[in-house]
Amino acid sequence: MRLANEVITDEKYVELNPNPASSLITISFESISESRIEIMDMTGRIVYSQNGIVANQFNVSTIDVSNFDAGIYLVHVAGEGMDITKKLVVSN
Repeated sequence: MRLANEVITDEKYVELNPNPASSLITISFESISESRIEIMDMTGRIVYSQNGIVANQFNVSTIDVSNFDAGIYLVHVAGEGMDITKKLVVSN
């Protein structure tokens, strides 16, 4: 059970597949509120952003990373009560 003001930061609540990836990735996470996904390169530049994801339980987003340069990226999933960042490796 989660407290009302508790923020989930544990990576196990977000699944990122496949990783490493070269074309499509699937991000799965549990959410009870509006959420957002951002993908940043290692300089902090946002290369992908999706806002306003509304789910009442489990959410799945598919993102095309085939145009990303090969390298390491940070995938940030945030919403009410959730703030999680995971590492993504893109290989061409």
